[in-house]
Amino acid sequence: MGKFVYKMVLDVVCALVFKHGKVLAAQRGSFSSNPHKWEFPGGKVQPGELFRDAIIREISEELSVEIKVVSELASVVYDYGNKQITLIPFICKVERGVIRLNEHARLGWFTIPQLNNLGLAEADKVLLDKNREPLLRYARENLDQRS
Repeated sequence: MGKFVYKMVLDVVCALVFKHGKVLAAQRGSFSSNPHKWEFPGGKVQPGELFRDAIIREISEELSVEIKVVSELASVVYDYGNKQITLIPFICKVERGVIRLNEHARLGWFTIPQLNNLGLAEADKVLLDKNREPLLRYARENLDQRS
């Protein structure tokens, strides 16, 4: 008889925070899952939590800023082997505060093409590929945005 292996299935939200046509990416620390990989910040949705509420909470916890959700993008499902995640992305902008790294090693602001060579986590790569056109369009339309 085959051995049953339990696999976690998680809903994870992430923020594509834009400023001057560039998007924020953060590098994971040494002791995280996917160490040293870059990602769009966010995290797990809590039971009963709305996705929009989850991304606002996660960014407050991880980056110490208040964000405004501009729009939701197409989600992706990615199987890491030991877990499967549905990554739910939101285009966001900072409303209040100064970004402070509470969980990540580094952060940077990147154009959409620069993200291709950054060493993104696998799910984030798939997400970027699936949403490339709306992200490029939003970046072009918001090159001069102040926040």
